[in-house]
Amino acid sequence: MDSWDFFDYPLNEDQIAVRPLWHGQEPDKRGQSRLLHAKVQANETVISDRKFSEIKDLLNPSDLLILNNTKVLNARFKIELPGGKKGEVLLCTTNDSSTDFNSWIALAKPLKSILTYETIKLSDSLDAKILGRDETERFLKLELIKTDPSDKRTILEIVTEEGMTPIPPYIRKGMSDDSDELDYQTVYAEHLGSAAAPTAGLHFSQEILGELHEKGVDVRFLTLHVGPASFLPVHDPINHQPFPEMYSVSAELWKSISETRARGGRVIAVGTTVIRSLESFARISDYASYFDRYLETDLFIQPGFEFKVVSNCFTNFHQPKSTHLLLIAALIGKINLEKVYTHALKSNYRFLSYGDSSFLEVDRKS
Repeated sequence: MDSWDFFDYPLNEDQIAVRPLWHGQEPDKRGQSRLLHAKVQANETVISDRKFSEIKDLLNPSDLLILNNTKVLNARFKIELPGGKKGEVLLCTTNDSSTDFNSWIALAKPLKSILTYETIKLSDSLDAKILGRDETERFLKLELIKTDPSDKRTILEIVTEEGMTPIPPYIRKGMSDDSDELDYQTVYAEHLGSAAAPTAGLHFSQEILGELHEKGVDVRFLTLHVGPASFLPVHDPINHQPFPEMYSVSAELWKSISETRARGGRVIAVGTTVIRSLESFARISDYASYFDRYLETDLFIQPGFEFKVVSNCFTNFHQPKSTHLLLIAALIGKINLEKVYTHALKSNYRFLSYGDSSFLEVDRKS
């Protein structure tokens, strides 16, 4: 088995969650998900099965918990091309520096067919002018145009109202419904701009966050707008170059990280997007000049990576041969990754975006 084959594992279709466990229930029921707790130490890794609602028992008043407050955009559009051919456009990221949000990078299929048109119709109120491919040749460059210039809504408002929730294609073939608008959004989502949810945060309810606050856990937020880097497959980890994603870190958060370390607390990330944001920001030499600004990260974390900020995290169970899986292997080690996933598979945990969670607690001192 070579090093890349190590990150493949047999995931049966019936182990992929197509709805979250709390589907159809009140938002405060999100803590019903199962939680695999792996305590990783130098000599052994202890795994236990819990409920996500029990996380208050796993965190300490000295800890800092960091979540990604990006908000999922209804970024998927089913389209019909001239002649009746069906297609799809997924708005991935905007490269518009203004507040108009007209200019986008998008995934599209069938890409070659769509490229033959100057303009395509996304929805009743929105057209897309095709500007060509981006430099990677994998994405379309689009300019979004209102079909009615007198429409007072912003581009983002139209997209939100007329697009579809972009659930992954392995969930009901990507065909979302009204339930997904709630299910595929964290309860603390604030800043609109993601083409996918930061799924590790889906398990948190306002009740759970309130319990953590009462215990004294410091709960803070950053923003990373999830784009292609988080969901496109990895074919060659040696030459893989992730698509840049936009993120922002506040001065208050960075101060809290320093204070947490000073009191001997743990910096705990909720999801791989938080880890990538923090580790990216920690590598800026003059980071004090970049607080509260949107920055680009194309950081690719894999085994051998030296973490500067994070050692513990909550995360879902990820697809084989994905960037997420490589990141988790870098955090807890390949052998521990194998132990965690072997246990999860045998114990019938629910996998991927709508699946169960894990708390990976790494003792760097042992």
